[in-house]
Amino acid sequence: MFSLIPLIMGLYLCIRFILPWIKQKWLRLPICLLLLFLAELNSIVRLSSDNFFNPEIQRWQLLLATSSFGWILFLFVLTVIKDILLLIRKVLPFPFLRKERLYPLLLILSMGLTLFSVYEGTRVPDVKYVTIKIDQLPPSFHHYRIVQLTDTHISPIFPKQWAASVVNKTNELQADLILITGDLIDGLTAQRSNDIAPLATLKAKDGVITSLGNHEYYFDANAWSSYFAKQLGMRMLNNDHHIITKGTDQLMIAGVTDPTALNLGLEAPDTQKAIGTKEKTMPIILMSHQPKGAHQNALLGVDLQLSGHTHGGLLIGLNYLVAKFNEGFVSGLYHVDQMQLYVSNGTGLWNGFPFRLGVPSEITVFTLEPR
Repeated sequence: MFSLIPLIMGLYLCIRFILPWIKQKWLRLPICLLLLFLAELNSIVRLSSDNFFNPEIQRWQLLLATSSFGWILFLFVLTVIKDILLLIRKVLPFPFLRKERLYPLLLILSMGLTLFSVYEGTRVPDVKYVTIKIDQLPPSFHHYRIVQLTDTHISPIFPKQWAASVVNKTNELQADLILITGDLIDGLTAQRSNDIAPLATLKAKDGVITSLGNHEYYFDANAWSSYFAKQLGMRMLNNDHHIITKGTDQLMIAGVTDPTALNLGLEAPDTQKAIGTKEKTMPIILMSHQPKGAHQNALLGVDLQLSGHTHGGLLIGLNYLVAKFNEGFVSGLYHVDQMQLYVSNGTGLWNGFPFRLGVPSEITVFTLEPR
């Protein structure tokens, strides 16, 4: 499927873009073959590597392969729009819509969109501020500041320098607590140990707490859990919780595993186990990489669920598709019964699709307030 979609887009472009535009017949075939090669380059690189989710090649090579697919995608969408407009023109004339002008315009526009979306997808994210009001929030946690990082996907596209910039920007916020909700990496511990090293310098008054995402399970989740705790000084929450105490006031931070664990015979996410079976006596913040299961978590008394995974849909318009696979949750703050759910757009993204358009990455700062 991953290679079939770009092939279909490439064939469509050959028929509806190359053939109508290129008048020299002898040029059409080589140009179409080149276009199909560029459409499949990302698939070729991934299917020929040891791991589909993270080819261990140079950053520029990976960006070239993914950008080729991105350009094909944008050109395909623009060409479909062009064809729709040409159909409409048969009924409603557009004197300004001339075919000979459209093709070079679409070519330039698609390249521009590709370059801009790659820049937006791979830059160090901006800080986003969100106020969360919680019932019966203890006085010691009024104005409490939590920074959420998620989906950093540290890899050849998001290397050590990028990670260091994210850490510096996060530390400048002087948070009370840092929560990382999964998908920190793409790669095995031996491959990513240098790139992820800056995360050991994350600083918050009450520490750094981490839960796992689906991508940790693609690269030995148990090894990464141990590495995050022992090498990076993070507190790991795998269906477990940690209570922050200030005098007589308490706040529970719980974290669950990812549903991907089931495919590997590992422990499935269990919110009840994570928060415990005792009567609720304090606010509960749940770290769950995927937003799915929010309604059940609300029934268990969770006050705030922090998630990622969706990347906010990445591109304008894709949010509708992403929503169908995530129980309708894609980006931002939701009210689910008595619980609040925040789905971050992500701090980084997967290296197989490093594009953002109208859906910026984020470092999220939550300020807790009483309701």
